[in-house]
Amino acid sequence: MGIVVATVLAGGLYTDRHQQVLTEISDSAERQRVTQILQKLQVDDYTLPQNAFRFVLADKRVTTVSTGAANISQLTEVVKASALGH
Repeated sequence: MGIVVATVLAGGLYTDRHQQVLTEISDSAERQRVTQILQKLQVDDYTLPQNAFRFVLADKRVTTVSTGAANISQLTEVVKASALGH
């Protein structure tokens, strides 16, 4: 048995649009929680999308990841993340 993960990029939250998406969160506690997650994902020399996918791919139980890439640049980030390892 495996796990299928969808919407890894959280509707654009873990992309270059993260500031725009963050302002759409009305609950201040939730916005703070999400900001903390974003700070953790903005480490190393990797992009937000790469770190989001690296995090998901690091779990051995995950067998399928639905990227939900909306354009070629997002798909390129996914390919780069999978090549980086975990």
